[in-house]
Amino acid sequence: MTKDEIEKLAVEAGWPLFAIQMLAGTEDEKRLQRFAELVATAEREACAELLKENATLCVKNKMLREILEANADAIRARGNA
Repeated sequence: MTKDEIEKLAVEAGWPLFAIQMLAGTEDEKRLQRFAELVATAEREACAELLKENATLCVKNKMLREILEANADAIRARGNA
């Protein structure tokens, strides 16, 4: 997640823009970045797990099961990009 994306989300969450900008170059900026990464990772994993669960329900439809599993893998891979 880019610095601009984190800034935009923080503002949407109610943080004043000047407060976010004052964090530049500080340990708190690094903590905010790490927090955003953790949230994104958790959300990706939740989405991937949901796809995997749905894939297991597609016993009779191999193609759909494989598509869902591939989508789950692609979501997880985004965290490694």
